[in-house]
Amino acid sequence: MKTRLILFSILLFGLHINAQEKIFTKTNGFRAMGTLCPGVFTSNGATSLYFSGDWDYYFNEHFSMNGEGHYFLANLTGNTSITSYHSVLWGMNYHFLIFNQLDPFVGMEPGFGFVDGTRLFGSKPNAFETIPLITFTVGTNFYVGSIFHFFIKARYLQGQSLSATDYHLSLSEFRFMGGLGWNLGVKNK
Repeated sequence: MKTRLILFSILLFGLHINAQEKIFTKTNGFRAMGTLCPGVFTSNGATSLYFSGDWDYYFNEHFSMNGEGHYFLANLTGNTSITSYHSVLWGMNYHFLIFNQLDPFVGMEPGFGFVDGTRLFGSKPNAFETIPLITFTVGTNFYVGSIFHFFIKARYLQGQSLSATDYHLSLSEFRFMGGLGWNLGVKNK
């Protein structure tokens, strides 16, 4: 028990010193991450799972250009009429400067969804459809060094399938991401 307490104290002391020495400027910085991403549809509460890839290029401390792709892995519950729902998004994020290492942000990204649906009625085969999407994002990054950061993000996607299924189906959903990301070109002041 005594050894664990000593190791824990050293770890906390090291993190405190590290936090005091590292002050980041994100100008011309690039970060990227990939993670599993659960989604919850607003219309029926059905859940799905995606693999998400995300990148940001920082113009300055407050603004970054963002791109994101979601690859549909599985329907977890519900939504038997949707067999796949991939998406590609791009847009801008605004970053608030609160602390040196904490980087909360909000953003808006338009994009496209690629939907494959199952037809239940009639003789029409399964249909593929490209739909426009608009998304709103809120999240935060926590920089622990110049090489990597931790992140959490929530996204609301707004879209509607018009022809991939037998009826007009809302594809609006909340998606949640979190994990470890990598930084390139992030410089210390």
